[in-house]
Amino acid sequence: MTTFSKFIPGIASGSLEIAPALANLNFDFALWKVAAPKEFEGVGSALSTSRRDDAERGMLHTIARKLGALFERKLPPTPGLTSAYGTRASEIAQALSLDEQGRKNYGVFASRAGADATSLWAAATSGTSAISVHLLACMLARMWDPPEATSLWVEIVKRRKEEVIAEFDGTDIAHLATLSAARQDLPRAQLAEWDDSARAWLRVADGIKRKQQKQLMLILDNIQAPVNAKTDTYESVIEAWSNALTLVEALVQGISQQARSGDILLAISSWHLFPDLSVVKPSMTHVRQNDPVFGSGGLLTIGLQTSAVQEQGVHWSLPLAYLRHYGAPVISTQSIYSEVRSRLSLQELLQATLGSLLQGWGAAGRDTLRSLRWISSMYHLLLEGSKIDCDKASVLTEGVAQQSWLALLSKAADLYLGSEGLERQQNNKLISLGRKHGKTFLGTPSAPCFGLLERGSFIKMVTNEEERIGVLRKVGKRMAEEMKIDSSQIFIRYKHELSDSLWVYEYATAVPYNTGNKRKADGTPCSILSHHRWLYSGDHARLDQAVRGYYVRYCNITGHSMDGIIERTYGQSGDVYRSAGRSAATTNHVMEIHDFERRQAALNAVGETVSKRGDQLIEDTFARDAGIFWGYRHARPFYSFAY
Repeated sequence: MTTFSKFIPGIASGSLEIAPALANLNFDFALWKVAAPKEFEGVGSALSTSRRDDAERGMLHTIARKLGALFERKLPPTPGLTSAYGTRASEIAQALSLDEQGRKNYGVFASRAGADATSLWAAATSGTSAISVHLLACMLARMWDPPEATSLWVEIVKRRKEEVIAEFDGTDIAHLATLSAARQDLPRAQLAEWDDSARAWLRVADGIKRKQQKQLMLILDNIQAPVNAKTDTYESVIEAWSNALTLVEALVQGISQQARSGDILLAISSWHLFPDLSVVKPSMTHVRQNDPVFGSGGLLTIGLQTSAVQEQGVHWSLPLAYLRHYGAPVISTQSIYSEVRSRLSLQELLQATLGSLLQGWGAAGRDTLRSLRWISSMYHLLLEGSKIDCDKASVLTEGVAQQSWLALLSKAADLYLGSEGLERQQNNKLISLGRKHGKTFLGTPSAPCFGLLERGSFIKMVTNEEERIGVLRKVGKRMAEEMKIDSSQIFIRYKHELSDSLWVYEYATAVPYNTGNKRKADGTPCSILSHHRWLYSGDHARLDQAVRGYYVRYCNITGHSMDGIIERTYGQSGDVYRSAGRSAATTNHVMEIHDFERRQAALNAVGETVSKRGDQLIEDTFARDAGIFWGYRHARPFYSFAY
């Protein structure tokens, strides 16, 4: 306890002299407790019993009181800021408040359930100066990593103690608590605990004020502003802290301010206070945040400051003398730029994962919106398939598959597609983050779009022959438009099964052609567009002299072997059948003529014209790569969709 030897009246000066024993006073800060401001009462009521006890009687309370007393004389009075911050802190803490039954649901973790505002409540019950120290802890935790922030606390506490002792002249009894705090020990471990508790509060507040915080950080990411230009660590921290307290106090009182440096920007991002902003750069914009704690109408103008250092966002460069146990101070520069400092939630991680995935797709994934629509549509088609008892679709969408990688990617794509405004901007940044820094996060895919862009991979999933042709015609139409080719230059070749092991190629137009003209009711002419099929009718197309002449010309142009083409195309007998993917000499198979007639009638009914495959001298070559169509008026190669 404090001991006073005596007070000696100064005869000449009329002042009080304090005996040297006063300089050795021993004040027990653990016993010092004040009533928290009424604005902070919501914080205390939201804490669990163990956390509240620690905040009021434990180590964090002692640390808060010591730091508050040590820095009390360095801080400006901020009654408006204290009231506004208490209101905001109570709002955040109450959002996570749990009743007794709610805590029991957490089992052995019941004592730690709810908002972690231990250091905040410790500061609130230690006086207004301790609340200001808590605000500094939030600023340092927002900007610096834990080891760096702890080293800053060690340095500024040491320098402040030296400053207090040097200023004490033995006659000042007005600030005994400050002098006593300077005589107290504050080890590094306690300062690290203080920093950790402030970080826990930041995470809680960031989660509750996610929308407002994201909007603010999107704005600050476009600002290049140093916190200050001082190179002395203690002076830099004290100046940034004092300026931030003074400027935000003025804003709360309704006095508009200009952000001439980054200290106030760091402060509002750390204290979750959102004044209306007038943004000068990159373009003049007025941002109304409608924060009720700024009801008096204070407006903060930002973007006027300039920085010679090309650092993104609000940044701070300091020499850290206590980051290492030996050696010269370490020069460290940090920024609150969101891509560097932000922690990602699971949903945000999935957005970044989408960026990593699309980056691996190369050109196919460059259009973010189109790619994510494709992922979402594909998964929702699988869901529709599972509803009609499609077993293959159900395997990918039901049961444990609901949490599969495909389901997670689809949910992330849906979240992106449903976002707009600032949320869409934030998702775009996360996807860009994944593209830039997550190239190896998912590994390099063997093929884009889950391999569905590989030739024939998607069409093989369609089991019905007519549905396959319908899909290919949609692709062919888009392809013809992009390549500016007409219906005589692009066709579809498909396999028509004759039996379980025997099939033959047939052909269809990919783009409808003009079959004639007619007049509308008003007399204006219009074209009649129709598709055409070349169907196999049971006869054999053999290698005659006219066809041989075509292959001779083809080989002269391409350099292929004539013998190789004939062998691959016709086999030993010159037939055009394919059996199990190989040339086969099949001369005894004759398709029933009524099958051709039945198919012809069905196609005519839907407006398609039909020709016999053999009548048009259609032949096949390089079955796995291309098809070639020629006739009496068309003798040109075409693009095909082979599968």
